Formats: sequence, C-alpha cells, structure tokens
Amino acid sequence: MAFMNIDSVELYYEIHGEGFPLLILNGIMMSTVSWQKLIPHLHEAKVILLDFPDQGKSRELKKLYSQEDIAKIVGKFIENLGFEKIDILGISYGGEIAQILSINLGEKIRKLILVNTTPVTTKQLKAIGDSWLVSTNKYDGKKLFEESFPLIYSYTFYENNSEWIENRLKLIPGSLTRKWLEGFGRLVVSAENLNVIDRLKKITADTLIISADEDLLTPSNLQDILEKEIVNSKRITIHKCGHASMYEQPEMLISIVKGFLMTNKKIRIL
Repeated sequence: MAFMNIDSVELYYEIHGEGFPLLILNGIMMSTVSWQKLIPHLHEAKVILLDFPDQGKSRELKKLYSQEDIAKIVGKFIENLGFEKIDILGISYGGEIAQILSINLGEKIRKLILVNTTPVTTKQLKAIGDSWLVSTNKYDGKKLFEESFPLIYSYTFYENNSEWIENRLKLIPGSLTRKWLEGFGRLVVSAENLNVIDRLKKITADTLIISADEDLLTPSNLQDILEKEIVNSKRITIHKCGHASMYEQPEMLISIVKGFLMTNKKIRIL
C-alpha cells in the first residue's frame, strides 16, 4: 500500500505478489477494495491495483477533466514504476483508460485485457450518464444505485439474486459520502467525449476482449468495433452475464484472464 504523487495528484496503489506486472484499472464505481477477493487467484502475476483520481483512497481533483487527462496521469504512474513492459486489465471505465494508454504507450504494453468496455461514448451511454449526474448533483446515492443496478446486472443475475440485490440497494447508498458522489460525478463527465475508434489500430499489444451476452451498458456491438479495429485481438463472451462480470461470474472471468496471460495460444470461444 502506497501513494505516488503525479502532477500534484496523490494516487493510491497496491502491489501484490511476484511475476510479470499486471496493472488492473477499475470500473467507475469501483476501487482497489473491489479486487481483494480475486487477488489470490492471480498469484502468477505481480498485481498492481490503482485508484484513479476521485476514486477510493486517491486524491480528489475538484475540477473537471477528460479521460485523456486521466490516461496521462496513469501513463506517468506506469513510467515511474520502472517496468520495461507491463500487462493491463481494464474493466468498463478502466477499459476505456486502458485503450488510451495502449494507444499512447505502444509496445510498452505487452498484453491488454478489455472487459465490458467501449471505444466510444454513444448517445445512449451519454444519456445514462446524464441521468446519473442528476442524482449525484442532488447527493441522492439511493436514487443513483436504483437507476444503475438494473443496467449493471444481467437479467439472469437479477432474477436469481433479487434478495442480494435488494440488500445491496439498502446498504450501499447509506455509505456514500458527499466526497464520493462529487468525485463520481466528475468521473462520469470525463467519459462524455470518449471516441478512440480511429486510433485503435495503433494498439500493438496482444489484446483480449471479454464481452458478456447480457451486458446492457456496453453491449456486444461496441466490442465488435474493438475486435474489428484492434489488429492483434481475440474475443471471448461470457454467457448469462451482464456488465458486472467480475461480480456475477468471478471464477469464469479469472479463469479466462489467467489463461490469456499464461499462453499465446488461440483462445477457444465459449
């Protein structure tokens, strides 16, 4: 557990284990805490967890910024770590930052794993983000999660885990601070103008795209673009799963990730 100062921004990070370095980039509602139960299953890698600015234990920025700004900060963080090459796994918002990093850093990224993510903020995604901003601007965490949960979780998971979801909806909003809601709002705004489609061919890393067939936030047509435009890419789909694949099917996700990190052989589509 440590902090690194990048351009006057205190970034919180953790390093676990030994092996080839794997940087994991959070989804927008996540933090380093979200990955703790999965770390033991990635013991073959040197796992680096990082909170973005306005996330977890990292310092809040208190001003608006873009994902390009965040990628520059994380790029400097990677350079300061001192590794010759590094693997990156990004989920959702973290996958968007991972794409920009891979475009900017080129061959420094050995392997890239993009989970439930998109290369462009569509009009639909922008509308969803705008609805979340209404709740954050009102400091209404309960409303925010009532709106987001039906989009984050799949039909299959929602129908089979209604009691768990109901309990989460009761517990989570009460733990959200004003600081968290303000930071989340800035992160949402930062993603409004994402569009790296025309730059995806610059990605040289061996890339794995992980989709989920019941993902409503970043549906499969958005991963179709990634698969088409990233030259050295493979695609795998997790079935009966939604946007929150690491919560719905963590064992499947980890199995796919480990298989990709440990071999150069073609992955069989499930």
